[in-house]
Amino acid sequence: MRDDLRDIILTFRGLLRGGTTGLVAAFCVIAAVRLVFHTPSWVVAYLQADALNVGSLETVTGLATASVCTGILQLAGELGLGAWQVGLLRSIRAFAKRGQMVEHSAVDVLRRAATRYKHVLAVYLIVVVATAAGSFLCCIGAVAALFALSMSLYLVSSREQPIQQALKNSVQMAKTRPYAVGAAAVGTLGVAVVAALLGWGLQSGLVALAGPAGLLIAAPLAFAAGSAAAYLALLWLGSVGFVIERAGMPFTLPPDRN
Repeated sequence: MRDDLRDIILTFRGLLRGGTTGLVAAFCVIAAVRLVFHTPSWVVAYLQADALNVGSLETVTGLATASVCTGILQLAGELGLGAWQVGLLRSIRAFAKRGQMVEHSAVDVLRRAATRYKHVLAVYLIVVVATAAGSFLCCIGAVAALFALSMSLYLVSSREQPIQQALKNSVQMAKTRPYAVGAAAVGTLGVAVVAALLGWGLQSGLVALAGPAGLLIAAPLAFAAGSAAAYLALLWLGSVGFVIERAGMPFTLPPDRN
């Protein structure tokens, strides 16, 4: 257990300190596109808060449909682009394996991340739905879902496993290497919780100080903090997957193309 955790931390530190300019730039490009999907909902939320502040309930009601539509747009962007971000695990694994990036530009990294996008999207949606369903039960349910399925993201993206096989092998990895996989699940969920609390704190504080206009300041700041957290979580997941793979997977993997 200690050896696994030490190797994961060393790999994670190497990814953070390594020459990953193309990877960071690619992640920022995806984050910028995500920002486009988020902005309309922020504007509508500001208009609603401002109308509520002056007592214009009619305006608040009139913006309800716009709020629903922008919320759906935001969710679609998060799911679609979130799967693209998961595709970056291909380049993360390649960097961890070779000690240097195979691609030298963000365009190359993004193109590589889009490989087998439909498969990655399907697994990503399954993991998100399972985690969300678990969170409705209790925090332990969300951790259990991530514990069982988190490595499927690594397998379907960086090792090009079929959807069903990636999900099945993720559960098998959780059984045979519970400490390492547990580190991936807890680390990923922990980063998400911290980012959510930070966003809530920023929004509450700035709205209290600046009124409804504080939403337009807090939302981009919370988005930036959440994006940074997502990048760290992605590096952590890639580190865990690579360390387990290097130590020996409990199943046969397809030929390594990275």
